[in-house]
Amino acid sequence: MYTEIINPVNKLLPLIYKIEISKPGSEDYLVYIGKSKNGVSRPLKYWNFVKNYELGKLRNTYKKGKIVGQRNSWRKGVHVPMAEAKLSGKTIKLTMYNVEADHLDQREIQDIREYSKMYNNKVMNVQK
Repeated sequence: MYTEIINPVNKLLPLIYKIEISKPGSEDYLVYIGKSKNGVSRPLKYWNFVKNYELGKLRNTYKKGKIVGQRNSWRKGVHVPMAEAKLSGKTIKLTMYNVEADHLDQREIQDIREYSKMYNNKVMNVQK
């Protein structure tokens, strides 16, 4: 679970969330910035995907209503570092703030760019 949650938000309104592993400036610092048009439910579900990763759980893929294969039910760019941080006892902080729905996409992109400039390769959103 998150070791700290900062959420001065209306839980039902659109928001930007930031997941930080370790402290800014530390060598092992990582940050993920995301958006949720439906409030706090999305950032709080991340631990389900971390658990799926830890259990090696896959999810079915469908085509025309039939199962055609399986794929990971987690993303290696964010859920794997969160699982590793949890195992090693690092701090994992979730910060959320509301944004008007019309500005959600632009604000997410703006925040990702700002953090990319400040912390270079520490932003988990950026493809490596």
